[in-house]
Amino acid sequence: MGSKTYWYDTPYLWFWLFNVGTNQASMVWTPHRYVVIIDCGATDDFSPFEEIIPRLSDRCKTYGNPYDGKKYIPESIAQLIVSHPHEDHITEFARYFESEQGSIPLNPYYVTCPYNKRKGKADEFDYSKCSPEALRGDLLKSYRTVADGPRETPLRIITPGEGDTDRVLDLDLGLYFMQPGHLEEENDFDYVNAASLVYYIRYGMNRLLIPGDITNNALKQILNDAEGSEKRYSVFGQNRNKNHIWYRQNADQPKLKRSLESGLSVLIAPHHGSDSDIYFPDVLFRELGVKPQIVLASEEVKTGGKAGGISPRYSDKNLVQGHDIYIDGKIDRERKLVSTINGHIAVIISSGEICIKQTHEDIEYLLTLEV
Repeated sequence: MGSKTYWYDTPYLWFWLFNVGTNQASMVWTPHRYVVIIDCGATDDFSPFEEIIPRLSDRCKTYGNPYDGKKYIPESIAQLIVSHPHEDHITEFARYFESEQGSIPLNPYYVTCPYNKRKGKADEFDYSKCSPEALRGDLLKSYRTVADGPRETPLRIITPGEGDTDRVLDLDLGLYFMQPGHLEEENDFDYVNAASLVYYIRYGMNRLLIPGDITNNALKQILNDAEGSEKRYSVFGQNRNKNHIWYRQNADQPKLKRSLESGLSVLIAPHHGSDSDIYFPDVLFRELGVKPQIVLASEEVKTGGKAGGISPRYSDKNLVQGHDIYIDGKIDRERKLVSTINGHIAVIISSGEICIKQTHEDIEYLLTLEV
Protein backbone atom coordinates (compact mmCIF):
# COMPACT_ATOMS: atom_id res chain seq x y z
CA MET A 1 0.00 0.00 0.00
CA GLY A 2 2.96 2.37 -0.46
CA SER A 3 2.53 3.81 -3.99
CA LYS A 4 0.47 6.92 -4.72
CA THR A 5 -2.62 5.31 -6.13
CA TYR A 6 -6.08 6.86 -5.94
CA TRP A 7 -9.05 5.13 -4.37
CA TYR A 8 -10.79 4.46 -7.69
CA ASP A 9 -7.83 2.47 -9.04
CA THR A 10 -7.80 -0.06 -6.20
CA PRO A 11 -9.71 -3.26 -5.41
CA TYR A 12 -10.01 -2.08 -1.80
CA LEU A 13 -12.86 -0.96 0.41
CA TRP A 14 -12.51 2.64 1.60
CA PHE A 15 -14.25 4.20 4.60
CA TRP A 16 -14.05 7.89 5.49
CA LEU A 17 -15.10 9.49 8.77
CA PHE A 18 -15.14 13.27 8.34
CA ASN A 19 -14.31 16.03 10.76
CA VAL A 20 -17.64 17.84 10.87
CA GLY A 21 -17.41 19.21 14.38
CA THR A 22 -20.00 17.77 16.72
CA ASN A 23 -21.94 16.38 13.75
CA GLN A 24 -21.34 13.05 12.03
CA ALA A 25 -20.77 12.08 8.40
CA SER A 26 -19.10 9.07 6.84
CA MET A 27 -18.87 7.34 3.49
CA VAL A 28 -18.08 3.91 2.07
CA TRP A 29 -16.57 3.15 -1.34
CA THR A 30 -16.92 -0.53 -2.17
CA PRO A 31 -14.53 -2.46 -4.45
CA HIS A 32 -17.41 -2.51 -6.94
CA ARG A 33 -17.27 1.30 -7.17
CA TYR A 34 -20.51 1.85 -5.27
CA VAL A 35 -20.88 4.75 -2.82
CA VAL A 36 -22.81 4.47 0.44
CA ILE A 37 -23.28 7.64 2.50
CA ILE A 38 -23.89 7.15 6.22
CA ASP A 39 -25.23 10.32 7.85
CA CYS A 40 -25.03 13.85 6.47
CA GLY A 41 -23.51 16.11 9.09
CA ALA A 42 -21.57 19.23 8.06
CA THR A 43 -20.12 22.45 9.44
CA ASP A 44 -19.45 25.92 8.06
CA ASP A 45 -15.81 24.85 7.71
CA PHE A 46 -16.34 21.53 5.94
CA SER A 47 -19.09 20.07 3.81
CA PRO A 48 -18.71 16.44 2.65
CA PHE A 49 -21.32 17.16 -0.01
CA GLU A 50 -19.24 19.98 -1.49
CA GLU A 51 -15.73 18.65 -0.91
CA ILE A 52 -16.01 14.90 -1.44
CA ILE A 53 -19.03 14.03 -3.53
CA PRO A 54 -17.87 15.95 -6.64
CA ARG A 55 -14.65 13.88 -6.60
CA LEU A 56 -16.57 10.62 -6.46
CA SER A 57 -19.72 11.11 -8.48
CA ASP A 58 -18.06 10.71 -11.87
CA ARG A 59 -16.00 7.75 -10.67
CA CYS A 60 -18.64 5.57 -9.07
CA LYS A 61 -20.65 2.91 -10.81
CA THR A 62 -24.38 3.33 -11.35
CA TYR A 63 -26.23 1.00 -9.02
CA GLY A 64 -29.22 -1.12 -9.92
CA ASN A 65 -30.67 -3.91 -7.80
CA PRO A 66 -31.49 -6.95 -9.96
CA TYR A 67 -34.33 -7.96 -7.61
CA ASP A 68 -36.21 -4.68 -7.45
CA GLY A 69 -37.72 -4.40 -10.89
CA LYS A 70 -37.15 -0.67 -10.45
CA LYS A 71 -36.87 1.59 -13.48
CA TYR A 72 -33.25 2.17 -14.39
CA ILE A 73 -32.15 5.72 -13.50
CA PRO A 74 -28.45 6.69 -13.53
CA GLU A 75 -28.06 7.56 -9.86
CA SER A 76 -24.50 8.21 -8.78
CA ILE A 77 -24.94 7.07 -5.17
CA ALA A 78 -26.08 3.56 -4.35
CA GLN A 79 -27.44 4.26 -0.88
CA LEU A 80 -27.91 7.12 1.57
CA ILE A 81 -28.36 5.88 5.14
CA VAL A 82 -29.56 8.17 7.91
CA SER A 83 -28.86 6.35 11.15
CA HIS A 84 -31.46 8.46 13.00
CA PRO A 85 -33.11 11.89 12.61
CA HIS A 86 -31.15 14.15 14.95
CA GLU A 87 -29.81 17.41 13.58
CA ASP A 88 -26.12 16.46 13.77
CA HIS A 89 -26.76 13.55 11.38
CA ILE A 90 -28.97 15.22 8.74
CA THR A 91 -27.50 18.71 8.28
CA GLU A 92 -27.01 18.24 4.52
CA PHE A 93 -29.67 15.61 3.92
CA ALA A 94 -31.84 17.76 1.63
CA ARG A 95 -28.91 18.70 -0.61
CA TYR A 96 -28.75 15.18 -2.05
CA PHE A 97 -32.18 15.73 -3.62
CA GLU A 98 -31.81 19.28 -4.92
CA SER A 99 -30.32 20.72 -8.10
CA GLU A 100 -27.54 23.16 -7.32
CA GLN A 101 -26.18 25.58 -9.94
CA GLY A 102 -27.68 23.58 -12.78
CA SER A 103 -26.43 20.22 -11.53
CA ILE A 104 -28.53 17.07 -11.55
CA PRO A 105 -29.73 15.91 -8.11
CA LEU A 106 -27.72 12.95 -6.85
CA ASN A 107 -30.91 11.08 -5.89
CA PRO A 108 -29.47 7.98 -4.16
CA TYR A 109 -30.96 4.71 -5.35
CA TYR A 110 -31.92 3.79 -1.78
CA VAL A 111 -32.74 6.28 0.96
CA THR A 112 -32.71 4.33 4.19
CA CYS A 113 -34.09 5.77 7.42
CA PRO A 114 -35.18 4.16 10.70
CA TYR A 115 -38.66 2.83 10.20
CA ASN A 116 -40.84 1.15 7.61
CA LYS A 117 -43.72 3.65 7.26
CA ARG A 118 -46.48 1.33 8.46
CA LYS A 119 -48.75 3.60 10.45
CA GLY A 120 -49.78 2.25 13.83
CA LYS A 121 -47.39 -0.70 13.61
CA ALA A 122 -44.39 -1.51 15.79
CA ASP A 123 -41.98 -0.34 13.13
CA GLU A 124 -43.46 3.17 12.91
CA PHE A 125 -41.11 5.91 14.13
CA ASP A 126 -42.55 8.37 16.65
CA TYR A 127 -41.57 11.81 15.35
CA SER A 128 -43.09 13.53 18.37
CA LYS A 129 -39.94 12.46 20.23
CA CYS A 130 -37.72 14.56 17.93
CA SER A 131 -37.39 17.47 20.36
CA PRO A 132 -36.61 21.00 19.10
CA GLU A 133 -33.38 20.90 21.10
CA ALA A 134 -32.12 18.01 18.99
CA LEU A 135 -33.66 18.86 15.61
CA ARG A 136 -34.75 22.18 14.11
CA GLY A 137 -38.20 22.22 12.61
CA ASP A 138 -37.01 23.14 9.11
CA LEU A 139 -34.57 20.23 9.06
CA LEU A 140 -37.22 17.83 10.29
CA LYS A 141 -39.62 19.02 7.60
CA SER A 142 -37.10 18.54 4.77
CA TYR A 143 -36.11 15.16 6.17
CA ARG A 144 -39.70 13.95 6.38
CA THR A 145 -40.43 15.12 2.84
CA VAL A 146 -38.14 12.31 1.68
CA ALA A 147 -38.50 9.85 4.57
CA ASP A 148 -42.31 9.90 4.30
CA GLY A 149 -42.23 10.14 0.52
CA PRO A 150 -41.62 7.61 -2.25
CA ARG A 151 -38.50 5.99 -0.81
CA GLU A 152 -38.00 2.24 -0.93
CA THR A 153 -39.70 0.34 1.88
CA PRO A 154 -39.30 -1.88 3.72
CA LEU A 155 -35.70 -1.03 4.62
CA ARG A 156 -33.21 -2.50 2.17
CA ILE A 157 -29.51 -2.90 1.53
CA ILE A 158 -27.57 -2.94 -1.73
CA THR A 159 -26.80 -6.27 -3.39
CA PRO A 160 -24.38 -7.33 -6.15
CA GLY A 161 -25.23 -6.17 -9.64
CA GLU A 162 -24.37 -7.99 -12.84
CA GLY A 163 -20.67 -8.86 -12.92
CA ASP A 164 -19.96 -7.52 -9.41
CA THR A 165 -19.01 -10.88 -7.96
CA ASP A 166 -16.39 -11.35 -10.66
CA ARG A 167 -14.25 -8.72 -8.97
CA VAL A 168 -14.81 -9.29 -5.25
CA LEU A 169 -15.72 -12.60 -3.69
CA ASP A 170 -15.38 -11.80 0.00
CA LEU A 171 -17.53 -8.79 0.94
CA ASP A 172 -20.63 -8.80 3.16
CA LEU A 173 -22.82 -5.84 4.12
CA GLY A 174 -25.34 -5.86 6.95
CA LEU A 175 -27.96 -3.52 8.39
CA TYR A 176 -29.35 -4.16 11.87
CA PHE A 177 -31.96 -2.21 13.83
CA MET A 178 -34.82 -2.36 16.29
CA GLN A 179 -38.40 -1.65 15.33
CA PRO A 180 -39.08 1.62 17.19
CA GLY A 181 -42.17 0.18 18.89
CA HIS A 182 -39.97 -2.37 20.67
CA LEU A 183 -37.45 0.11 22.05
CA GLU A 184 -37.30 0.36 25.83
CA GLU A 185 -35.93 3.90 26.16
CA GLU A 186 -38.39 6.27 27.88
CA ASN A 187 -36.47 9.52 27.40
CA ASP A 188 -37.31 11.13 24.04
CA PHE A 189 -33.69 11.91 23.14
CA ASP A 190 -32.53 8.39 23.99
CA TYR A 191 -35.46 6.87 22.06
CA VAL A 192 -34.42 8.58 18.82
CA ASN A 193 -30.80 7.52 19.29
CA ALA A 194 -31.81 3.95 20.15
CA ALA A 195 -33.62 3.74 16.80
CA SER A 196 -30.24 4.10 15.03
CA LEU A 197 -29.52 1.84 12.09
CA VAL A 198 -26.35 -0.20 12.66
CA TYR A 199 -24.22 -0.75 9.54
CA TYR A 200 -21.86 -3.74 9.39
CA ILE A 201 -19.09 -4.38 6.86
CA ARG A 202 -16.96 -7.48 6.44
CA TYR A 203 -14.24 -7.49 3.82
CA GLY A 204 -11.99 -10.53 4.02
CA MET A 205 -10.81 -10.89 7.60
CA ASN A 206 -11.66 -7.30 8.58
CA ARG A 207 -14.92 -6.04 10.06
CA LEU A 208 -16.26 -2.53 10.66
CA LEU A 209 -19.23 -1.56 12.82
CA ILE A 210 -20.92 1.82 12.36
CA PRO A 211 -23.69 2.00 14.99
CA GLY A 212 -24.90 5.61 14.78
CA ASP A 213 -25.86 6.88 18.22
CA ILE A 214 -27.42 3.63 19.41
CA THR A 215 -27.84 3.04 23.13
CA ASN A 216 -26.16 0.13 24.83
CA ASN A 217 -29.55 -1.36 25.65
CA ALA A 218 -30.85 -1.21 22.07
CA LEU A 219 -27.58 -2.73 20.83
CA LYS A 220 -28.03 -5.50 23.37
CA GLN A 221 -31.53 -6.14 22.02
CA ILE A 222 -30.11 -6.48 18.51
CA LEU A 223 -27.28 -8.77 19.60
CA ASN A 224 -29.70 -10.98 21.51
CA ASP A 225 -32.06 -11.13 18.53
CA ALA A 226 -34.85 -9.77 20.75
CA GLU A 227 -38.42 -9.35 19.60
CA GLY A 228 -38.59 -6.47 17.15
CA SER A 229 -34.98 -6.80 15.99
CA GLU A 230 -34.49 -6.67 12.23
CA LYS A 231 -31.71 -7.78 9.88
CA ARG A 232 -30.80 -6.99 6.28
CA TYR A 233 -27.79 -8.65 4.66
CA SER A 234 -26.04 -8.92 1.33
CA VAL A 235 -23.29 -11.28 0.21
CA PHE A 236 -21.01 -10.15 -2.62
CA GLY A 237 -19.65 -13.59 -3.29
CA GLN A 238 -20.41 -17.19 -4.09
CA ASN A 239 -22.86 -17.80 -1.23
CA ARG A 240 -25.34 -15.20 -2.41
CA ASN A 241 -28.29 -17.43 -3.18
CA LYS A 242 -30.47 -15.85 -0.46
CA ASN A 243 -29.78 -12.21 -1.33
CA HIS A 244 -33.19 -11.86 -2.99
CA ILE A 245 -34.76 -12.30 0.47
CA TRP A 246 -32.02 -11.11 2.79
CA TYR A 247 -31.67 -7.62 1.33
CA ARG A 248 -35.26 -6.56 2.07
CA GLN A 249 -36.86 -8.59 4.88
CA ASN A 250 -36.13 -10.28 8.18
CA ALA A 251 -35.17 -13.92 7.61
CA ASP A 252 -32.28 -16.23 8.48
CA GLN A 253 -29.50 -13.70 7.84
CA PRO A 254 -26.27 -14.02 9.85
CA LYS A 255 -26.78 -12.64 13.33
CA LEU A 256 -24.67 -9.65 14.29
CA LYS A 257 -23.60 -11.33 17.51
CA ARG A 258 -22.21 -14.33 15.69
CA SER A 259 -20.41 -12.12 13.16
CA LEU A 260 -18.73 -10.01 15.85
CA GLU A 261 -17.63 -13.06 17.81
CA SER A 262 -15.23 -13.64 14.91
CA GLY A 263 -13.55 -10.30 15.65
CA LEU A 264 -13.91 -6.57 15.00
CA SER A 265 -11.28 -4.43 13.29
CA VAL A 266 -12.81 -0.95 13.57
CA LEU A 267 -15.56 0.31 15.85
CA ILE A 268 -17.09 3.74 15.33
CA ALA A 269 -17.88 4.83 18.88
CA PRO A 270 -21.65 5.26 19.43
CA HIS A 271 -22.88 8.77 20.21
CA HIS A 272 -19.54 10.47 19.57
CA GLY A 273 -17.76 8.35 22.15
CA SER A 274 -19.96 9.38 25.06
CA ASP A 275 -18.85 8.06 28.46
CA SER A 276 -22.44 7.74 29.61
CA ASP A 277 -23.41 4.20 30.58
CA ILE A 278 -26.48 4.70 28.39
CA TYR A 279 -24.28 4.86 25.28
CA PHE A 280 -20.98 3.18 26.07
CA PRO A 281 -21.31 -0.24 24.32
CA ASP A 282 -20.53 -2.32 27.37
CA VAL A 283 -22.47 -5.19 25.84
CA LEU A 284 -19.77 -5.48 23.17
CA PHE A 285 -16.78 -5.31 25.47
CA ARG A 286 -17.91 -7.01 28.66
CA GLU A 287 -20.67 -9.41 27.65
CA LEU A 288 -19.62 -10.36 24.12
CA GLY A 289 -15.88 -10.05 24.71
CA VAL A 290 -15.25 -8.07 21.52
CA LYS A 291 -11.83 -6.39 21.44
CA PRO A 292 -11.60 -4.12 18.39
CA GLN A 293 -8.25 -3.23 16.90
CA ILE A 294 -9.11 0.47 17.03
CA VAL A 295 -11.97 2.83 17.90
CA LEU A 296 -12.80 5.92 15.83
CA ALA A 297 -14.99 8.71 17.20
CA SER A 298 -16.55 11.88 15.88
CA GLU A 299 -15.58 15.02 17.79
CA GLU A 300 -17.02 14.87 21.27
CA VAL A 301 -20.54 16.10 21.89
CA LYS A 302 -21.16 19.31 23.77
CA THR A 303 -23.01 19.36 27.07
CA GLY A 304 -24.07 22.71 28.50
CA GLY A 305 -21.83 24.50 26.02
CA LYS A 306 -18.76 22.50 27.01
CA ALA A 307 -17.05 19.62 25.24
CA GLY A 308 -18.43 16.38 26.61
CA GLY A 309 -15.24 14.39 26.19
CA ILE A 310 -14.73 10.92 24.72
CA SER A 311 -14.86 8.05 27.17
CA PRO A 312 -11.40 7.05 28.45
CA ARG A 313 -12.67 3.49 28.37
CA TYR A 314 -12.08 3.46 24.60
CA SER A 315 -8.36 3.81 25.35
CA ASP A 316 -8.27 0.90 27.79
CA LYS A 317 -5.74 -1.69 26.66
CA ASN A 318 -7.96 -4.39 28.11
CA LEU A 319 -10.79 -3.39 25.77
CA VAL A 320 -9.03 -2.19 22.58
CA GLN A 321 -6.02 -3.82 20.93
CA GLY A 322 -4.40 -0.81 19.26
CA HIS A 323 -3.43 -0.24 15.62
CA ASP A 324 -0.86 1.88 13.79
CA ILE A 325 -2.15 4.99 12.01
CA TYR A 326 -0.51 7.47 9.64
CA ILE A 327 -1.00 11.15 10.46
CA ASP A 328 -0.01 13.34 7.52
CA GLY A 329 2.74 10.89 6.63
CA LYS A 330 4.03 10.16 10.13
CA ILE A 331 3.30 6.86 11.82
CA ASP A 332 1.75 6.72 15.27
CA ARG A 333 2.06 3.24 16.76
CA GLU A 334 -0.61 1.21 18.49
CA ARG A 335 -3.31 3.86 18.72
CA LYS A 336 -6.45 2.65 20.44
CA LEU A 337 -8.65 5.71 19.94
CA VAL A 338 -8.66 8.29 17.14
CA SER A 339 -11.00 11.30 17.16
CA THR A 340 -12.02 13.49 14.25
CA ILE A 341 -11.25 16.49 16.45
CA ASN A 342 -7.74 16.05 15.02
CA GLY A 343 -8.86 15.70 11.41
CA HIS A 344 -10.61 13.54 8.83
CA ILE A 345 -9.97 9.78 8.94
CA ALA A 346 -9.66 7.19 6.17
CA VAL A 347 -9.73 3.42 6.62
CA ILE A 348 -8.45 1.43 3.63
CA ILE A 349 -9.13 -2.29 3.67
CA SER A 350 -7.85 -5.04 1.44
CA SER A 351 -9.02 -8.60 1.99
CA GLY A 352 -6.30 -9.13 4.60
CA GLU A 353 -4.84 -5.75 5.59
CA ILE A 354 -6.05 -2.48 7.01
CA CYS A 355 -4.47 0.98 6.74
CA ILE A 356 -5.68 4.00 8.75
CA LYS A 357 -4.80 7.58 7.86
CA GLN A 358 -5.66 10.98 9.34
CA THR A 359 -5.19 14.53 8.17
CA HIS A 360 -6.38 17.90 9.40
CA GLU A 361 -6.60 19.65 6.04
CA ASP A 362 -5.14 17.62 3.16
CA ILE A 363 -8.17 15.78 1.76
CA GLU A 364 -6.07 14.57 -1.16
CA TYR A 365 -3.95 12.59 1.32
CA LEU A 366 -7.02 10.59 2.32
CA LEU A 367 -7.90 9.72 -1.26
CA THR A 368 -4.62 7.97 -2.11
CA LEU A 369 -2.69 5.00 -0.81
CA GLU A 370 0.32 7.19 -0.10
CA VAL A 371 1.21 7.02 3.61
